[in-house]
Amino acid sequence: MSPSLDVIFLAKGDAPHASRLECLHQLGFSVQRCHDLKTLYACQAARPSKLLVLSASGADIQLASWRMRAIAPDIGIVALLRHASSAARIRALQSGADICLPADTDGLELAAILHALLRRMEATRMLPQPAARAATGVAPKRDKACMPDLPQWRLHGSR
Repeated sequence: MSPSLDVIFLAKGDAPHASRLECLHQLGFSVQRCHDLKTLYACQAARPSKLLVLSASGADIQLASWRMRAIAPDIGIVALLRHASSAARIRALQSGADICLPADTDGLELAAILHALLRRMEATRMLPQPAARAATGVAPKRDKACMPDLPQWRLHGSR
């Protein structure tokens, strides 16, 4: 199995993921399933993956996204949200997720999105490295997920 098709799948709670996991497996993905955040971090440390799927509470998705983005800045993170309100998607994206999907997303769509993330990561890898960019005078962009001291966007209705 190609190491680029390794996926860590955090599935907290009783949400049914068997068909989704089976579909990913049939399409060539090697899935490591984790049931809690501690196991998630241990899986990434033991066998680093380029892709992460999070299906948990909003708070756990935010925490896992933020921490995994700090550990592996170039990891592709997909958040499966049970309550996909605009505010929930904004919070997940601000904490480091690349894309937010409804919790009932099927395996084929999830696989297509994971492949799209891999293509983006491959294209990004072809860009000049930060040292080469420094010579051109262009400053590298700062990652909001790794810079928690930066101001946060205010959500509608928040004060």
